[in-house]
Amino acid sequence: MNDLIYSLLEYLTLFLVEWYIFKKFTGIVVSKRYFFLFGLIYFLASDFCAQYGIPMTPIFFLVIINHFRPNQAPGVRFIQACYPPLVTSYLRRLAAIFIIPHILPVNSQEVLTEQPLIFLSYLFTLPLFYFFIKLAALDFDTIQDLDREHYLRVAIRSTSFLITFYLFYLLQMLLHHNLPQVFPVPYLDDPFWQLPIFAAYSLLLLWDMVNLSKATRQQLSFNIASEEKRHLDDIDNYNHYIVNLLNDKIRYQTDYYNYLDKIYKRLASGKKVVHVEESPEFLHQLDEVSLNQLEHIKINIIRNQLHAQLLKLKRQGIQLQVNCLSDLVKVPISDLEFYQLINFIFNHVSACPKRRPSRFQLSYFKINDKNILLFESLISDKHSKEGFKDIKAQVLKLYPDIQNLLARTPQVSVEITKTEEQINYILEIS
Repeated sequence: MNDLIYSLLEYLTLFLVEWYIFKKFTGIVVSKRYFFLFGLIYFLASDFCAQYGIPMTPIFFLVIINHFRPNQAPGVRFIQACYPPLVTSYLRRLAAIFIIPHILPVNSQEVLTEQPLIFLSYLFTLPLFYFFIKLAALDFDTIQDLDREHYLRVAIRSTSFLITFYLFYLLQMLLHHNLPQVFPVPYLDDPFWQLPIFAAYSLLLLWDMVNLSKATRQQLSFNIASEEKRHLDDIDNYNHYIVNLLNDKIRYQTDYYNYLDKIYKRLASGKKVVHVEESPEFLHQLDEVSLNQLEHIKINIIRNQLHAQLLKLKRQGIQLQVNCLSDLVKVPISDLEFYQLINFIFNHVSACPKRRPSRFQLSYFKINDKNILLFESLISDKHSKEGFKDIKAQVLKLYPDIQNLLARTPQVSVEITKTEEQINYILEIS
C-alpha cells in the first residue's frame, strides 16, 4: 500500500515538474480540462511503459507539440520534447548523488532505488531547475521566439550532443530492462562509471544552457536592431509622404497661378473669355460617386492617400470605379504600415507602361471581421482562356520592405493574381 502511494506521488511530482519545464521551453499553455486529461494519460502511459522499459515521456511531449505546434520544424519539436525528461533526469541524479546523501544517512544507490527516497529526489528537481536557469540567465520568452537560424545554430553546436547522450542512456535503460543478462546495470547507475559519466552529462548540459543564453542575447539584439530599422523606415516613409504632400501643394499652387495668369492676359488683350475649352489638370477631380464612396474610409491618412492615387490614375485617362460596402474604421496595424501596403499596390500598378490599366476598380468589404480591400487593374477588354495565375512571390521579390512588413504582421496577407486582361490585388487585414 505504501509503495502504491509513493508511486502515485512520484508520477504526480514528475508530471508537474516536467510539465512546468515543458511549458517554460515551449510556451504552450492549456486549459485545466486538458491539463488534467494530459496528467491522467501521463500516469497511465508511464505505468504501462515502465513494465517494458520504454521511454514514454519524450513520445508523450512530442505528441503534444505536434498537436499545438504543427508548423514548427521537426528538429525543434523533437528537441523540445526531449528537454523536460532530460533536465528532470539530470537534476534528480544531481540531488541523489550530491545533496540527499549529505542530508540523510543514505548513499546515492539507495536514493535511486528506494521508493520514499525516489520521491524525495523528485522534490528537489524544481528548486534546482530554478537555480540553474538563474545561473545561466535564461530568458524563456526569448527562447520561445528564437528563429530557425538561431535555434539550429544552438542545436548543432551543443543540443545535438546532449540529446544524443540522453538517447544513449534511454537505450541502455531499455536494453537493461529487456536483456538484464547482457546489460546488468546502465552506465549512469553503475557506481564505477556514475561520477565520470555524470560529469560529462553536467558539462554537456551547462554548455547547452550557456549556448542557449548566448543565442537568446543574439536574438534579442537582432530583434532590437530590426525594430529600430523598422521605426527608421517608418519615419523615412512618413517623411517621403510629407515631402510628396508639400510638392503636390506647391505644384497645385503653381498650376493655379499660371492658369489665372493666362486668364488675366486674355482679358488684358481685350479678348472675351466665353468658356474654358479644356480644364487644366489641377482641376481634375474624382466624380461625386467615388468621393462619396471614399467617405466610408474613416482613417484620414488612408482616405487621403487613396484619393491622391486614384486622382493620378484619372489624370492618365483611366476609368475609375469605387465601391465601399461598409465603413473602414480601424485596423490592427499602424497607419504607416497600411500606407506602405497601399502605396506598394499603386506603385506596382503604375510601374510598367505595358500594364497600364484602361479601368481600375477599388472595392472594400468585410467578411467575418476581416477587412478586405480588392484592387482590380483591368488591362484590356479581351478575355483570356487561362485561369488566374498567382504572381505574389514574383512581385514581392521586387519589394523587400513589403516582404519584411508581411513577415512581422501575420494579421495581414496580400494575394496577387494575374490573367491576360487583368491583375487583382487582395489586401486582407484580420
